[in-house]
Parts: sequence; structure tokens; C-alpha cells
Amino acid sequence: MKELTPEEIFNLATVMPQKRIKVQASLQDEDDDEITIAEVCENLVEYISDELSKTDSTVINSELFPLCAQFVTSLVPRFVGLRTAAILFQSNQFRTALVTLALGSVLFSRYIDQKKLKVVSEVTPISEEELDQWISASNDADQMIDQAFNNIFGKGKSDDNDPE
Repeated sequence: MKELTPEEIFNLATVMPQKRIKVQASLQDEDDDEITIAEVCENLVEYISDELSKTDSTVINSELFPLCAQFVTSLVPRFVGLRTAAILFQSNQFRTALVTLALGSVLFSRYIDQKKLKVVSEVTPISEEELDQWISASNDADQMIDQAFNNIFGKGKSDDNDPE
């Protein structure tokens, strides 16, 4: 099992292996100038951090953040199973990251609407070699997760999805 590169991690999210395509999205303003997603994300992270650190009640820290927390804790078990969700949510870092990601998604969507940005998707076919690389990286990621569960609990994540 090898370490995944940043490109392989990115490809895990952009490649659709069943359709043998890669989908990359970008943002454009009304003048068709590209807005970098990384820049928007940096601004959102700073904004969210500022809002959550406020002691006064704001819409973000008193309404949206708790709503996103309830959404995430309801949604994640449906994808990974109750046992895995319970284990993952015990980590404050993981729980906070997921809830903040959900909040960031809401604010990202609002930002796109408010700035009247266009989402432009580029769909490109992938070669057999690229598909094999994606499968290999995906298998490596699954093995890392299984190994982590084995190290902690003595069994793999696949045991988690069986209802008891």
C-alpha cells in the first residue's frame, strides 16, 4: 500500500469510473473570468472561523451550524453504517470537519448565487490506464481505512455495514 499523491486524492473525487469520465468544474463571473475555487474556499474558511469564534449569537453559529450538525449526523450513518459513524463522530476533529464542510457547502452555494457565478463543467473521457490508476488509488484508500479500523478495533470497515 502506497501513499496517495494529491493528484490521486483529487482524482478520487473527480473521476466517475462507471462512466469512464472525469468531471472538473470551475466558476466564472458574468464577464466569463474564472474564479478560483481555492480562493473562494480560503475566504469561506476565514469567514466561518470568524463567525464560529464570536461569542454573540449569529445566524451562522446559532442556526446554520447546529442545523448542519444535525444534517451530518443524520446523513453519515446512512452512507457508512451506524457503527462506523459512531466511531468517527467520537473524534472531535472529524466531527467538526464534517459539520464545517456541510456549513461551507451551504455558504458556497449562497456565494455562487449572490455573485451570479456560472458553474462550468468540463467532461473528458479517461483512458484504460487512467481508470486502472483510479481503481488502484481507490483500493489503496480502502486498504488504509481497513487497516486503521483493524489497528483500533480488530476488524475492517466492511464489518460495519451489516445490520445487527
